[in-house]
Amino acid sequence: MSFLARPFYLGICLFFNLTCLAQAEGNQSNVILKAAISAIRSNYEKINDGNVVIETVNLDKTITASRKTKSRLAGKPGTVVELSFEPEVHAIEKIIFDHDKVLYKREDKTLNINESLMKSNNEWHSYIQGSSLMEIVADEQLPRKLPVDPREIGSQTIGRNLADLLLSLKLDDAVLLEDGNNPVGKITFRQGSDATGYLTVTYYFDTKNNFLPSKRIESFNDDLVNVLDIEYQDVLSGTAKFLKTASYKFYPKKTRISPDNESQWQQQIKYEVKELSLNAGVAAATFRELDIPDGTRVVNMIKDTSYVKGKPTEKKSWGWRSLLLVNVGILAVLATVLLRRRTMAKGGMSSGLGPDSLPLSNS
Repeated sequence: MSFLARPFYLGICLFFNLTCLAQAEGNQSNVILKAAISAIRSNYEKINDGNVVIETVNLDKTITASRKTKSRLAGKPGTVVELSFEPEVHAIEKIIFDHDKVLYKREDKTLNINESLMKSNNEWHSYIQGSSLMEIVADEQLPRKLPVDPREIGSQTIGRNLADLLLSLKLDDAVLLEDGNNPVGKITFRQGSDATGYLTVTYYFDTKNNFLPSKRIESFNDDLVNVLDIEYQDVLSGTAKFLKTASYKFYPKKTRISPDNESQWQQQIKYEVKELSLNAGVAAATFRELDIPDGTRVVNMIKDTSYVKGKPTEKKSWGWRSLLLVNVGILAVLATVLLRRRTMAKGGMSSGLGPDSLPLSNS
């Protein structure tokens, strides 16, 4: 069978199989959702480890020119942080992964802010170069931000596995659309109430991409919040797919849902994989610890412990808690540049997956 015929053949087979299963089970939505989750897991089970270099560009139409401003840190007299605002921010993201272990390093070429994250043994280690603090947190203690693992690009937030996230959302409907020779699965999740408003997340799963997610549209009531488009490349001799490019687009309030309005974004983050190596093996030492300078305070929020690298182990005290509050304050100020959030017009939602859960910046 030729390579060009393969997507057509798979699309027809998938359409036929899902239609038959839906008729047999009497629940088309659940069948299509299960097929999507199975496709995600099947694809990435073939990819054991990888080394990825991604170039990112963050475009912000609300910033018309470069500018700097200084902000005094509340609760710390005399501490002033300088903030930079740029209409276009370029960065390089380097990701090494081995099954569920991940090492992420981001080099901001515009704002000169370098960030490191590492996931190992169900812990996340977080450090920003120049900071005097490194934090160790669990998934649920992570700040709200976009995924750093390219295998989870369709997820809504860091620390949430894409397949598990789909299982946790409230399924509203799922259908298989006949798009010529390329059937597309459309799966919609909806949550909320008349009092708070409704958050709707719609995923499109493309049979020519092995039924992986190719698009996600998030809306609140009838207003666009953000749109994600994903393009894949063939890897491992065509037996699997991996991220090639992606684009997050974020919208101002009162942007009505319409294909014509998707170009009216306010902020956009573009990803492009520049270097990729898969299943070549990763040294175990890669995920042992982050490279941080002596004198850095290491705070383990999971075990409620603290120590200073390069100094004898000390007893727990409230001293490190004060330092943590100061550093969190500094990072909160930086977040006004790096993590800009949209708030809902009516009420909030407790799911943590609303419009305010996604950054409008590439951080």
